[in-house]
Amino acid sequence: MTVIKSFAVTCGSENYVPLIAGRGTVFNTVRLGVVNRKIRQWMRWRITSTVLVGLVCVFFLYAVLVAVFRPEDDRPDAGIRSPLAVAETIYVVGDSYTGGSTEGGRGPKGWPRLLNAALNRNDQNVRYLIEEVGVAGAGYVNAGPGDTTFREIAQDLVTASGRVVVVFGSRNDVGLDIRTAARQTYQSIRELDPAAQLVVIGPTWKNPDVPVEILTLRDVLSSETLQAGGTFVDPIAGQWFFGDSSEYLAADGVEPTDEGHRYLSKMIEPHIRLALDGSR
Repeated sequence: MTVIKSFAVTCGSENYVPLIAGRGTVFNTVRLGVVNRKIRQWMRWRITSTVLVGLVCVFFLYAVLVAVFRPEDDRPDAGIRSPLAVAETIYVVGDSYTGGSTEGGRGPKGWPRLLNAALNRNDQNVRYLIEEVGVAGAGYVNAGPGDTTFREIAQDLVTASGRVVVVFGSRNDVGLDIRTAARQTYQSIRELDPAAQLVVIGPTWKNPDVPVEILTLRDVLSSETLQAGGTFVDPIAGQWFFGDSSEYLAADGVEPTDEGHRYLSKMIEPHIRLALDGSR
């Protein structure tokens, strides 16, 4: 006679019943299949969740590394730490010395963007935003592409929200009578932003042998700037590109290189800081 004994084993909510018959053991394959399927589902869930958690950790670590090691000059809010920082706008009107050229200074490598980053690094409570428009070939009288002059650039760019308005240049006006055009340009800026500080940067030259036409241009701009109540910055008197500093110019002796724009940023920064102090 064969004696059959049975017992139940619980796994989760399922039971399976192994049957012991004599010397052999026969499993209830239906119940065992259910248990195996449950185990496989649980293992897949564990693997999937582990992979997802790992991906989240990798993404978070990448974001932290990018934030820590990203160059400060590439950050639009470089140096800003105060959540209460107030945005202050500085407008810049100019030619290729402002907008850059094939020789250098385009986009983030131009002195306006570099100066923007420098101002923000050193001021914890104010966020500065420099908005620049530099049109190659443009001047007070001489028109760049689209018949654009400095006055027209200013009328499109400047609003009453600015703290400082900078006009830089221009050697493109050499030999032209710019007095009336310069006066009208500064008047337009005053009308657009009466409270802003006006800073005019004159033409540059590469050595002490400055042509008379450049000096005449410089003198007219200096006179009209003072008449408008602005501040005139003289790169020629400051010898910005004389001597060893001429290496910051391209082979044509005119356009600044990328390094030249970094140099310009450093030369212009003190004048902008004085203007910002004067506008408070």
